[in-house]
Amino acid sequence: MRYTLPLFFVAVKTNVDYQPVCAFVTHDEMTLSIQEALEILRSWNPTWQPEVFFTDYCEKEISAIQRLFSCEYMVIYYRHCRCAYRFLYN
Repeated sequence: MRYTLPLFFVAVKTNVDYQPVCAFVTHDEMTLSIQEALEILRSWNPTWQPEVFFTDYCEKEISAIQRLFSCEYMVIYYRHCRCAYRFLYN
């Protein structure tokens, strides 16, 4: 049997590179599920206010992030957009 559960990672910038500090699985890939997981993560560190988020072009992820954080920048990976375009239109 195969399960298709969305897996998300949160990474932070160190003095060398980016390191994953959290992973979470939700039962679906909906804004409220992602937001709930991020709220739990934020409750562990209430002063956490990231300046930048890197994400795929996923409106549900972006919406969850925007609801919780007032980050100045949202960076969408061009490579993922290009791969999605190729998948859809080739």
